[in-house]
Amino acid sequence: MTSAPENTAPRRNAAIILTDIAGFSRLMTRDESTAIRAVERQRTLARQLQEYYGCRFMKDMGDGQLLAAEQVNDAVHLALDLQWAMNTEEGFRLRIGLHWGLVRFSGDDVFGDPVNVAARLEPMCAPGGICVSGEVLESYNGERLLQPVSLGMSQLRGIGRMVEIFALSADDMPVPRNRSRFTRAGRERPSIAVLCFDNIGSPDDEYLAYGLSEDLIQALSRLGSIRVAGLGSVTRLRSEKLDSVDLADRLNVGFLLEGSIMRAEDQLRVSARLLDGLSGEVLFADRWEENSSDLLDVRVKLEDMLAKYLGLRDVQTIPTGVHFGAYNPGDPGSQTQEVVAYELYLKGRHRLDHARSREDVSLAESFFRRALELEPRLTDPCLALAEVHEIRGDFEQALDQAYRGLRLAEAHGDPWFEAEANNRVGAVYLRIHHLGKAREYLEKAYDKRVKLQNQEGVWRSLSNLGVLARREGDLDTARQRLEGALELVRSLGDREAEAGLLGNLAVVLANLGLAGAARENYVRALELCRGIGDHRGAGLVLDNMAMVVMREDPEQGLALMKEALEIFEELGECSEVARVHQNLGWMLQKSGKADEARRMYLEGLEEARRASASFTICSLKLNLAGMELEEGRAEAASEGVDGLMEELEVLGGGRARIGLYWQLCEIEEQLGRDIQARRALRTAFDLLNALLNHLPDEDSRSRFLALDPIYQQIFDRINAPPAQLRTAD
Repeated sequence: MTSAPENTAPRRNAAIILTDIAGFSRLMTRDESTAIRAVERQRTLARQLQEYYGCRFMKDMGDGQLLAAEQVNDAVHLALDLQWAMNTEEGFRLRIGLHWGLVRFSGDDVFGDPVNVAARLEPMCAPGGICVSGEVLESYNGERLLQPVSLGMSQLRGIGRMVEIFALSADDMPVPRNRSRFTRAGRERPSIAVLCFDNIGSPDDEYLAYGLSEDLIQALSRLGSIRVAGLGSVTRLRSEKLDSVDLADRLNVGFLLEGSIMRAEDQLRVSARLLDGLSGEVLFADRWEENSSDLLDVRVKLEDMLAKYLGLRDVQTIPTGVHFGAYNPGDPGSQTQEVVAYELYLKGRHRLDHARSREDVSLAESFFRRALELEPRLTDPCLALAEVHEIRGDFEQALDQAYRGLRLAEAHGDPWFEAEANNRVGAVYLRIHHLGKAREYLEKAYDKRVKLQNQEGVWRSLSNLGVLARREGDLDTARQRLEGALELVRSLGDREAEAGLLGNLAVVLANLGLAGAARENYVRALELCRGIGDHRGAGLVLDNMAMVVMREDPEQGLALMKEALEIFEELGECSEVARVHQNLGWMLQKSGKADEARRMYLEGLEEARRASASFTICSLKLNLAGMELEEGRAEAASEGVDGLMEELEVLGGGRARIGLYWQLCEIEEQLGRDIQARRALRTAFDLLNALLNHLPDEDSRSRFLALDPIYQQIFDRINAPPAQLRTAD
């Protein structure tokens, strides 16, 4: 198409139009007759418009067409009209690329650089959009408004120069959401998504494919010079069976890496392909067949291929992902032992990341411990064990493992892992509300990540510090840190992270009394979650947004919470279903719908028991007991809270437990059981006092007490004698 045959035809300026039906391959697989109808409709409309504007039809190209025009104005107007007509015809959407320059016509074909450029511009379009070159805009002088949006300068494949690219936004025409990824050649940070490798061997080897993908993501992230999409987002969107161009667009990345792995006896066969996210073209492909004992070498070869092709720092500077391969014992037996430890770690990581039960978490723990028995100097299994203990609520053990990982990272002199370990230690302290210690280690992690220019790590640290400030009651600082993290995430184009930060920021804005701003953040977060296929994230956003909306519009708040419930029921997440049932019950109770509220509480209790969600079980029992008291059924309320004090004592989460003890205290008071009420009140006070002792100064303690009115009430009541408990406010 692009190379002209030898002839004497003169070259002349022309506008080249190249069209393509968005998602045609997927449509053809799903509904062949509709796909064929779309092609026929496009051809009919194009020929009608070509005759009207005096343009020249050159040829059909699969599901698209190649047209030419002597005048830029005619070409642009034809493209606008064709796009509008196709969008209104059963929703078929085109991608149209348009360039202006010197071409040579030969019979029914056309050759030259503009044909190549138009072909590169077409896949850059958003479905239903038009992309044009700067040359087109310079030559256009028509009356119709184009509203061009710059996508920057780009080194198009096969074109020996930079081309300035624009998307037309006239008539609400869509433009690419990820504009920054089109300027790869001029960007300091390229972007890539590593698709989880396909395991084409035994199902028992699924951990190899998953672990190899995770390790590549971690190794590339450590470079700091490339943005890497998270495997969670990639997996969710890949399940939608998107083609490579649409997948890259939804993930906001310029490159995709896909591959497969198979273990056959003692051999490993690995293949990998690097794809251009703009066109779907294969940029690089390779395959390796190695002995299973050379698994670490295969991983390094993949890292080497990516680093060199993407023009990143020399692969020698990529530290190995979990310090496997970081030692050189010089003993083949030790090297074999290291590979065994590596596989054990991968098995544990795969099991933990896909855990659906306590048994899965326990099995993951056993893999991590066996890996450390073989190689005690490894950092990542330590941090993974800390994560396991944190999940279980065993925070003392979590801290032990996190500190062990930190000591190992310091001994290795690895600043990247030092930052990770400091962050893990700080995160555990944050969970148990030791806020002074949490700040110490989270700030260390932040400082190290700034020095490493680890932008992903920096925004994560800012986010953690924002949550810390919120828990300290310093809402202005929390807002500042979260907005800083959000600005950085947007510059990186990470939509999943942006959605999470918008949700966290919305909580702070709501606490500051800025309900309107909080709601706007939730709406945007919801759009992002739905755009990347994060259904769980969408459910959490709806849940939180409902509580804010409830204050001004109870009916809409209920509708949003019910939508969240539908999502979690569809996902089969019993613990979230239980929690949302509780929220719905509270909202219905506030709205005076007692019977519906009771039903929600009971259904939530059933789901919580199914999920072994102890905290939610206790909370729902208190809600139901409170309703029994309101309706004059003291005996039923008493039965509901019997033994609850003992159940609360084994729960984790200091700050959250304060509210439950306070609720229990009030119920026991109303039942006339002064001793039990005093015991619950004393426990709430002790927990509150312990949290306050971890705050650095009086201002911090005052801000913390202002977070919830029950805190001051606990201090007021603790000095009241038992006989006055029932009358104290």
